[in-house]
Amino acid sequence: MGFVKAAVRFLAGLFFGALTAFALAPAVAAFSASDADPSPLLVPAIVLVSAILCTLAPTIRKAFGRGFLIAGVSFFSLPVSTILLTGQALLDVIIPGEAAASGEAALLTGVAGLAVSGFVTLVSLIAGAIFVIIGLVLILGGRRREDAVDLPRR
Repeated sequence: MGFVKAAVRFLAGLFFGALTAFALAPAVAAFSASDADPSPLLVPAIVLVSAILCTLAPTIRKAFGRGFLIAGVSFFSLPVSTILLTGQALLDVIIPGEAAASGEAALLTGVAGLAVSGFVTLVSLIAGAIFVIIGLVLILGGRRREDAVDLPRR
């Protein structure tokens, strides 16, 4: 039975690691500027760290709580990841462009990046708050033990 519980905790870690990697995908894409960088190793590393953290949890409930917390924090960082990706796209548009078209391209890229970052901020704050609240309930919640104390009568 212990093996099955460990397998469930590991699978929960893999699932939440994939969800975390999905949320951090814009940051990974922003940092992958060349073919020689280590960014293709970041996604499996994120999934592996999440799987290890969830596998080492004492119970399945706490493993799911850790997974939800990791996913919630990564969703909270999604607006920063999107801003990084927008900045990288802006640099890619401006630097190789012609002098006449660079101002127009910069303006349109900035406006599009602002719109995307605003929408992603709204979605990520809602999803991040939901994941963090569920994670905190799973980790901190549980049965409360109440011991009744009989006081002597006077």
